Amino acid sequence: NRKSSRVRRNFDELVKISDYISIHAPLMPETHHLFNAEVFAKMKPTAYVVNTARGPIVEEAALAAALDKGQLAGAALDVMEKEPPAGSPLLGRDNVIVTPHTSFYSEESLVELQTKAAEEVVRVLSGQAPRNPVNPDALKSAQHRGATL
Repeated sequence: NRKSSRVRRNFDELVKISDYISIHAPLMPETHHLFNAEVFAKMKPTAYVVNTARGPIVEEAALAAALDKGQLAGAALDVMEKEPPAGSPLLGRDNVIVTPHTSFYSEESLVELQTKAAEEVVRVLSGQAPRNPVNPDALKSAQHRGATL
């Protein structure tokens, strides 16, 4: 039996020690502007922030100010607070990469996306339940009422 070498860290500790922070969180009241001036001030000046989740999790004005002050090295953003991001203080910087919310894109991923969508349509039309329902409670309610799925 090998003991786990995992160490639990709280958010503040992670922000202080991380070289890269990749954000994968839903946008909720608790995560809106989670990455703000206070958080950026705690980060290493060599750290990078990557946001592929939801734009408003990162406070763009605070990120721009932190970059200007050298509080972190750079950012890669697949999502922005406001889309399209016209007038964002993050555009046109050498240390910021902005993609148009398509960082998943490749020929293979597009084929996979289309195939999975078609397979789900076939599943539902043949009376089976979808694999990943958007609203599982509604599906359960429909099944409870005797709907075929």
